[in-house]
Amino acid sequence: MAKLYCLHEIELRPGVSPAEFEKVVAEAKESPDYEGWTTHLLKGERGERNGKYLVLFEIESIAARDRYAPTADGPYSAEAEEISSRNAELWERWLKMATMPGADTVYTDYEVVM
Repeated sequence: MAKLYCLHEIELRPGVSPAEFEKVVAEAKESPDYEGWTTHLLKGERGERNGKYLVLFEIESIAARDRYAPTADGPYSAEAEEISSRNAELWERWLKMATMPGADTVYTDYEVVM
């Protein structure tokens, strides 16, 4: 089974400070990841996206991704929706501050080939 790295470009909404956003993400990080997923928040340090954010999902396999996100365009699985609903207030705060991984971000899922 090949591991996946899923990269989602995040854009802060106008007027949102990076420190505010990072605090919300730190709270989100305390909630459990989907089984087989590890989540990282990255901030550009050089290059075209310097100072901008990226969410990196490290997923153990395509099957582990498809358990929660069975198609590229949604909808998410019932299990994923149930997990997200437990953290609805947190995700609402995130959406006020930045784009959310998934529907409203530029993303690519990369399968490890070697």
